[in-house]
Amino acid sequence: MISEVADGIYAIDTEVGGEKGIVFSFIVDRGEVAIVETGAESTSGIFSEVFEELGINPERVKYIAVTHVHLDHSGAAGSLVRICEKAKVVVHPRGAEHLVNPERLWRASKSVLNEVAEVYGKPLPIDESRIIVSEDNSEYSLGESKIKVVHTPGHAPHHQSFVIDKILFPGDSAGVYKDGHVIPTTPPVFNFEKAVESIRKMRKLNVEKIAYTHFGVGEKDMLDKIEEKLFEWKKLAFSCESVEGMHEKLLEVDEDYKFLWEWLKKSRFAESYFHLALRGFMEAVKNEVELRYDK
Repeated sequence: MISEVADGIYAIDTEVGGEKGIVFSFIVDRGEVAIVETGAESTSGIFSEVFEELGINPERVKYIAVTHVHLDHSGAAGSLVRICEKAKVVVHPRGAEHLVNPERLWRASKSVLNEVAEVYGKPLPIDESRIIVSEDNSEYSLGESKIKVVHTPGHAPHHQSFVIDKILFPGDSAGVYKDGHVIPTTPPVFNFEKAVESIRKMRKLNVEKIAYTHFGVGEKDMLDKIEEKLFEWKKLAFSCESVEGMHEKLLEVDEDYKFLWEWLKKSRFAESYFHLALRGFMEAVKNEVELRYDK
């Protein structure tokens, strides 16, 4: 469940829905502790065991840093603030209200994710006093280290990423990654132009590794690859009439997509990472063209 990816930085496989390698949380121990990405509410119970194994007193947890408020990234934050009584949650300004009152987020998640939302679980509300609303390029001290916040919309308008000691935690803004393969993750409300801007912004950061929430740790050059792939997919989308058509075409021409599909196709989460993402991508590209035409 726990692997050390750098000195004092641990990847926690939350094993959501009983599946390994799907959603990772990260713990950074610098005397003061940060949890980056919480995973889903349904897996919040693992943290007591994780803290015990790592020798972390929950009172040392200073920050719970979430990249965005989707259920698999911030869902356990409400439980964690109850366990870590001194911790505050760092969230994008457009996401804060959904942590304080998750009812609208929960309804929307159920309508989009269906039974997968139930697998993730309903988030607990967080008192407003426990929330820090971030600013772009803000920094927060963590022992002798710092957490740098970079706003990275595109995947969602309430998305931010973090840099700690030259490791980038991009949430979903840099795609999903496994074993050298990376593809975009682009749900409905995806914004192509903002996503590209965010990737270019991250490429300028001084980082050495990328700690992906899905599905592991990769090299910095994956940022170049994901930007190229966004434009490749955009070109391909215009030749496809349907989500299923684009899915089949990508299986033919995109080795990264094929690799990740073969790995994940039997998972209950495959719909989210593939068909739902392709729907969001095709809608975004179509809307972008229509908006430009209207101008």
